[in-house]
Amino acid sequence: YIAFKPMNPDCIGDLIVDRESKSTHWSILNRMNLVCENVKAVAESPGGLAWLYTLLRFNQIKLVPLTTQSNYQSKDLAHTQKGVSLAFAALYARYPAARVWARMCITIVPRGGGNGDAIRLEILDIMRRHGIKEGHRPGIEDKFIEEWHQKLHTNCAPDDIIIAEAYINFLGSGNPDDYWQYLHGHGLSWEYMASIGGGKGSANSGLAGLTATPMHLPQLTDDIKHL
Repeated sequence: YIAFKPMNPDCIGDLIVDRESKSTHWSILNRMNLVCENVKAVAESPGGLAWLYTLLRFNQIKLVPLTTQSNYQSKDLAHTQKGVSLAFAALYARYPAARVWARMCITIVPRGGGNGDAIRLEILDIMRRHGIKEGHRPGIEDKFIEEWHQKLHTNCAPDDIIIAEAYINFLGSGNPDDYWQYLHGHGLSWEYMASIGGGKGSANSGLAGLTATPMHLPQLTDDIKHL
């Protein structure tokens, strides 16, 4: 750690507001990189740490968008989130005065680490094992699985755990209301689901919302639970 002069909290605040409000291509990956790059700079600035905590909290409760015309790979997000967690762990160890902020921040950083691509690769395996159409590969046409697969490929996020749980509920009952009500009850409104889409770049999925109602394919239940 290099000894930094405590940052003026207005500087990091202005940076966050500028990036979140003016960037035309922005995502949770960019947001986590911004946090990771500035943990050291605000190590001795309670106001600066408060800004980082506020941004992470807004991210957690979805007051800032998952993505705006931008894509990323799940492995990259997992790697970056691990870096954020390690940065706050180092902050806790080296700056006793910042420990409360470090502890508060690290509890709301989504888990990162290895196998960041595992969920995307596993959903592909599930589609192939059960004969579900994938791109030009013929099979059962399930618009939900197609949309979800595209989201996992370009915009994977902790929300996908909630989507999987809602899907499992639906597979068990066959009632589409069980899927949508579970999503709504866990903070994923119809409007939010409709806003999830692909962005620009080589990984552009063309996805325009995750709003399809799943087909009832109960044979997928065990595989989705494992996922």
